[in-house]
Amino acid sequence: VYFPPERLPEEVIDAFYLLESAENKEWAGHLRPEEAGDLRAATLTQILLFLSAAHTGEAEDEDRPEAASEVVAHALSQLNDRLSERLTLASVAAGCHVSPSYLCRVFRAVTGVTVQEYLCEKRMALARRLLAQGMPPTAVAYEVGYRDYSAFYRAFRRNTGRSPGEVLKKP
Repeated sequence: VYFPPERLPEEVIDAFYLLESAENKEWAGHLRPEEAGDLRAATLTQILLFLSAAHTGEAEDEDRPEAASEVVAHALSQLNDRLSERLTLASVAAGCHVSPSYLCRVFRAVTGVTVQEYLCEKRMALARRLLAQGMPPTAVAYEVGYRDYSAFYRAFRRNTGRSPGEVLKKP
């Protein structure tokens, strides 16, 4: 799909500047390579979502189609920035100034996954990386936002098919 430069959403242009900033910060030593990689991955995800929404027009807010993309972008930003915090659908929706049901509806319409699925996938990706770096599984659980190791264990096993300890022992 081709977007002429004049039709690119401003959010996409801003996201490309963020990508460039991540590269510069990594080269300057202000970001560790894995932090820069996470920032690049999150930013590219946001760019793809913006372009997808702009192309398909699947947003469900008929009065302002761009409003759904703005809400989802804000929600993605919150989710990516606060992975280690206790997040609820209500708290993310409140941060976006929308109702939880509206957030659920537009998030799934724009991204194709639920808020919870997205959050779990991001947390598990971070957990796999931390375990590969040798961090103990209990510390990883707290680092990725779980306050109960057994809940983390179940989520990790469901997501990867392996226990956190197995990943720690066998990269």
